Formats: sequence, C-alpha cells, structure tokens
Amino acid sequence: MARKGEPQTFKANGMFVNLSGKDILLDQKNEPVIINYESQQMDKDNSPTFTYTTPEKASFNQQILPIGEGFGIKLSFENSSKAKLVLARGAEILKVENGVYKIGDYYIQINAKAKAEVIQIKNEFVLTVPAQGIVSYNLIW
Repeated sequence: MARKGEPQTFKANGMFVNLSGKDILLDQKNEPVIINYESQQMDKDNSPTFTYTTPEKASFNQQILPIGEGFGIKLSFENSSKAKLVLARGAEILKVENGVYKIGDYYIQINAKAKAEVIQIKNEFVLTVPAQGIVSYNLIW
C-alpha cells in the first residue's frame, strides 16, 4: 500500500477519463459559487451520495451510480438560486445530437429537455444547466 507522499505507480485498467476538478456551480456572472462538503452516505448497493451546502443556504445531494459504459450522476437541489451546474469543461464541446455532448474522450447524455448551454469562459468551453430541482446525466465513454 502506498503511503502519503510516495509516488503512485498504479495505472487504470482500461480507459482513463480526466475530469477537470474545477468548480461545479457558477453564478449568473459565471463566477464560481463556493460549496461546502457536508457529508457522505452509502446506499445498500454501496453507491455514494454526497451532501453539499453554499453560504447562501442552498444545498444539494450528488449521487453517483455505475452504468454500463460509464456513470450516472443525479443531483437534487434545494433552495437553489439562479446558479448554473457545470457538467463539463473542455477545449471543445461538441453537440452530437439533442441531449448528447462530446468532450474529449467521453460523452455526456442529459435529458433533451434540460436547458443545457455551452458557454466560453476564458480559454475553455463549459457545458451548464440550471442548478434547480433534480438534474440527472450520464458520463459515457
């Protein structure tokens, strides 16, 4: 087992998808919204649900579920403002068809009725939807 500070020599067995790790909520000026991690729970299938809050007293849960060739992600927002949820960031985001977007080596599939929008922030493109109610999407590769 590797200890803290030791180099990691393990490699993914299969395709490796690098997600940005950047902010997932933006305000109306496309500035990051601070989120605070509150807790994590595991369901009966050992799928995690994470709970977050914002300083504006909005809260949301994020559930991650394995699906055939990727992950299903479900977010439930309470007391949300007019924030935007960031689904993906990349040098290029291509709309493949209604509700399907290609970002690098993976795809995002979202309900075609979702008000998805691709915006540009500095030198990258960002796929967003309103951070309201329940938002579900799939990461597929």
